[in-house]
Amino acid sequence: MNKIMKLWFLLSLNLLVAFLGWLMTRLGSIWGEFVLYIGGATLLVMIIFKIRMRRKYANFASFALVASLLLGTIAGVCNVGNINEWMGGSWTYLKIMIHPIEVFDAKTGPMPLSTAKRVELENVYAQLHVYDHSVAQKILVAFDNFGLAIIDHQNVIPITDEVIIPSVVLPDNSIIYYNRSGEPQTLTRARIQGNELIRMWEEEVPNLTVQHWGDAWQGKLYQPARSFFNLPSPLWSDVYPAFQKCRMTNAVDEMIRIFDINTGKYEREIRLLPIIAALEQEPGVPKLIHPSCQREIFHLNAVEVIKTQHQADEFPNGKIGDMLVSMKNINTIALLDRDTFQVKWHVENLFKLQHDPTITDWGTVIVFDNFGSNAANGQSRVVEISIATRKVIGEYEATGQEYFQSDVRGRIILTDMPHKIIVSEEHTDHKDSMFVLDCGDGPVSNSCKKTWIFQGSGHRFDFMFSALLPEN
Repeated sequence: MNKIMKLWFLLSLNLLVAFLGWLMTRLGSIWGEFVLYIGGATLLVMIIFKIRMRRKYANFASFALVASLLLGTIAGVCNVGNINEWMGGSWTYLKIMIHPIEVFDAKTGPMPLSTAKRVELENVYAQLHVYDHSVAQKILVAFDNFGLAIIDHQNVIPITDEVIIPSVVLPDNSIIYYNRSGEPQTLTRARIQGNELIRMWEEEVPNLTVQHWGDAWQGKLYQPARSFFNLPSPLWSDVYPAFQKCRMTNAVDEMIRIFDINTGKYEREIRLLPIIAALEQEPGVPKLIHPSCQREIFHLNAVEVIKTQHQADEFPNGKIGDMLVSMKNINTIALLDRDTFQVKWHVENLFKLQHDPTITDWGTVIVFDNFGSNAANGQSRVVEISIATRKVIGEYEATGQEYFQSDVRGRIILTDMPHKIIVSEEHTDHKDSMFVLDCGDGPVSNSCKKTWIFQGSGHRFDFMFSALLPEN
């Protein structure tokens, strides 16, 4: 019994150390590299002592602990088996169980912010360094810790302290958003009026988990979403036979869910797996879906609907209503036909773990590339891709003393001036920031004039959404 207890203790200790190794990588790539170098050097020294000194300077338990630390770190750095997404989802689920979100009692009407709370938030936002920038329109920002605010030139105006995730801003200055966690999940439309929100409707969306950023067209919201189910399941194996042998609980099936923007009523869904599986059968298309058992294949994180004929004409057989989607885990963006949902244009592996591909009016798509750059100045960059050639024609990345990295999320916002964009660095160990790249008449590059809009410190001012407000 004592041996069993000792073995159980050592196993638990090694799992804890492996978790600590993984956790270090979540604190930033520099810490992950530090653990790899120090842990690797320590293991090497222990091996040398063991072999050459022939003494028990390093016993089996010590080897196991150092090896566990290295394995946990490698798992985090390389995202082995999508462990980072799985751990993030588990943490979110745990928070939901401990602190379920409070759903609003009233489904319509004002969402006032008390005077005391407004003063408190104004004092918080005073610590945000807002620059004298050139953006005339008001900028809506959803902060992870403090709720929704408007940046009006150098003023930061609190709107609500509710931690919500906007999906899209509509032409009438209303937003559609969802609650960050909790059951049941709710979808809400509210109009920004002055410095407060007026709720127009709120609908529960049980078992219709929505995520990230969507778009609206012809009275419909096109929203990234997911469902959870257990493997094996014909839902996957009938489409992709390689998944027949998988055994897994809470696997993620991803889709675009469509809601009525005037009522919030759910209408239908467009599943991704059959669409991408069919794309792989076309000549010259590489394998995009990894055949190994994995919890989340795509991680759909953005949908943009083409709304002008000018933009539609840039794509092969493009038409108004087609949907550009971003699938982070397979490093792919694709244009789906509005009627058949078939892929009519796509690019892959020109970026890594990307977010927010944005269609321009000059024949390109601009993408926030989270991990495609040199780690020395941060691994994020902005790339501009020609729709016609499907090649990168421009890129911006940090150089010199600058640092640019958003571990998750990241936004591209077009302004009313061609080749002038706003970039949001939304989740970083360095400084959460937003800046303008004014590229004159050319593509995105390091020659673009960069001006700051704001900078925050560490993770204090992490934010999950940003957009220009259509009305001032």
